[in-house]
Amino acid sequence: MRISDIISIGSRYLVLGVIVALFITAATLIIYRFFLKKRSVPIGKVLLWATFFCYIIVVLGATLMMRASFYEGRKIMPLFYSYREAWVDFSAVMWRNIILNILMFLPFGFLLPLCHRIFDSFWKTSIAAFVFTSLIETVQYFLKLGIFEPDDLLNNTIGAMIGFGIYALIFFKKRTIKRVLALQIPLFITISAFAAIFIAYYAQPVGNIEGQYVIPIDAEKLSVTGGEYSDENKILPVYKAPVLTAIETQAFAEKFFENIGTSLDESQNDIYDGVAVYKAVDRYSIWVDYLGGSYNFTDFDTSFSENKFKIIENADENEIKAALTLYGITIPDDADFENNGDGRYSFTAHNGTLTCEYYDNGCFANIRNNMVDLEPYMDLAAISENEAFEMIKQGKFRYYSDENLNIEVNDSEIGYVIDSKGFYQPVYNFSCTVNNQPTTIAISAIQ
Repeated sequence: MRISDIISIGSRYLVLGVIVALFITAATLIIYRFFLKKRSVPIGKVLLWATFFCYIIVVLGATLMMRASFYEGRKIMPLFYSYREAWVDFSAVMWRNIILNILMFLPFGFLLPLCHRIFDSFWKTSIAAFVFTSLIETVQYFLKLGIFEPDDLLNNTIGAMIGFGIYALIFFKKRTIKRVLALQIPLFITISAFAAIFIAYYAQPVGNIEGQYVIPIDAEKLSVTGGEYSDENKILPVYKAPVLTAIETQAFAEKFFENIGTSLDESQNDIYDGVAVYKAVDRYSIWVDYLGGSYNFTDFDTSFSENKFKIIENADENEIKAALTLYGITIPDDADFENNGDGRYSFTAHNGTLTCEYYDNGCFANIRNNMVDLEPYMDLAAISENEAFEMIKQGKFRYYSDENLNIEVNDSEIGYVIDSKGFYQPVYNFSCTVNNQPTTIAISAIQ
């Protein structure tokens, strides 16, 4: 989720929160004047409570009202799961969501003690935040609006603790300097923890591989059989792929569109965390990945032609190569060609795979090019093939299913995948059947 999306969600429920706040203010004034017969109304206190309830409406909107029931089964995640998942994939979106969960409850810890003196206590405010976020997680769980995440309880409570520390820092007259400084410990620990995580990550020689296991699969749900695998520990090369900037992805898109006789429509540029989306002035779009510079091109006129154009199912290698050159694409001589059926063709080389869908107008409805320019980076020690197989037996791979898994592991080969720093790392690709369905399980080869 982008920052703009988060702001949009907050703005949407802010309007509702303001309406509720105005209603509370008006109702309080009426009660004080006409029922309690009091001339003086604590306007400041009323506005504080109104602001607090406005904030609560925004939080409930973001956590409950924006979600539909879609989880088939209720699930409680283990503590620190979101942190481990964010570390494995090292996604900016995942880390941002964790940080936002902390920031979201800063106002809770700051406003609540201002609203009532009973909450002028670090522990009472922290417990109130824990209870409130527990209710949110419980509602999500039972209404199947999401999974129950102890990490949310932790992050939200930490956020409230930090918020109370800010409150104590501003309204410090009631406390000693030593006490006020002690109340900043949650903020100090949080900053230190995130600093340690990011320092450890950037100190690594290579990045993390997306899709590796976060927690092992339950052994009671797992049955793995396989053959004999090598115990040889190898030294395997790691390659460096280009990491593009937003400006470079746009320059690439402009050149790509120029090759096919069109131009970029900059008004439709859409920049995400890991990919940039560009559209031409007519029927084309291209998604360019920052890591590696791979891309996905779509010709909407050809894709949705309503039988205007027909797929070509029996084109040969030279015909596909010749058609690709019109798009400025040159296929390496050592690439293996394959007709995948239904007008889909692929070229596989040492540096990746290009797949495309070819039609009788001489155009491609889709081109997905994962071939990237690689430079040798360094050699690293790798685990053996047998050690990788043992990881599968221990459930140390990611598979999105709550079913019992009966896995038959067959052959393996060394493949390469791009990591979170733009390096191509070796993995053991095991061809398997999972519950009689063919699939591939990739295990990181680097020790």
